[in-house]
Amino acid sequence: MAEYLNFNGMDNLGNEAVTKEHGFKSEVRELRLQYNKLAQVVSLMMPGVLTSAPGLKGGTSSAITWRHEACTAKIRGKAFTISAAETALTDTGHDTAHTKESWYVLSVQADGSTHTITKGADQTIGTIVLPQAPDNELVLGYMQIVTIVGTAFDANTDDLAVGTGIASLAFYDAPYIETVNVD
Repeated sequence: MAEYLNFNGMDNLGNEAVTKEHGFKSEVRELRLQYNKLAQVVSLMMPGVLTSAPGLKGGTSSAITWRHEACTAKIRGKAFTISAAETALTDTGHDTAHTKESWYVLSVQADGSTHTITKGADQTIGTIVLPQAPDNELVLGYMQIVTIVGTAFDANTDDLAVGTGIASLAFYDAPYIETVNVD
């Protein structure tokens, strides 16, 4: 529904349209309102949207885990908190061959506590092909591993840090949408 001003100084939603400062609604306030409406619509999309940054990094309790900090999300319009967690790379499918690059995606199911790590195919260094998260899971972010010449990364035993098998390691938070204060 489009908003418009009527002759009573009210918009079609019953909100006062006149302010002391500007005479009419502030354009910045209106922009903020529209942005928040868009954020709400996006949060209803499948599977959902992050509403704060997950802060991805290597694990703190174990060197072979992928950690994210507590963050918030909306899945199917329902807001909830995703607790901080560490997820282990233990599957042999998470290994990366020597002199290759791999991308991984960390996602969470709608319950907010079941995490999945999905690895893309090994690629030529410098090639970026992101893996897809499983259906109906919310992406928290991505990790990139580039291996050392002649040394592979073994997800079962190698630390998730530059050194043994890893030439470079990077974490990328998924984009998030945050509502803004209107007043």
